[in-house]
Amino acid sequence: MWGELTVIDMDGWVYVAPLADPDDWVARFEKAHAFPAYKWAERMAALHNSELRAGAARRTNLAPAARHAPFDPRSTTIDAGSQ
Repeated sequence: MWGELTVIDMDGWVYVAPLADPDDWVARFEKAHAFPAYKWAERMAALHNSELRAGAARRTNLAPAARHAPFDPRSTTIDAGSQ
């Protein structure tokens, strides 16, 4: 995915971009007509970054076997009565 995001304010636009590659922006908000572009970009980046950190914390707290267990579609059961 993107990793941590940052906000860049430039040339009438506010960009949300990966910190590792700011030229490859994810979202762009135009600063026009009293639209709070910077606030939207900040909130988008902050939400993504907090979810990224929370996900990393959850993965760190898993047992090693659960952290790296491969997905096996044969182990998934579907209850036909619940559909």
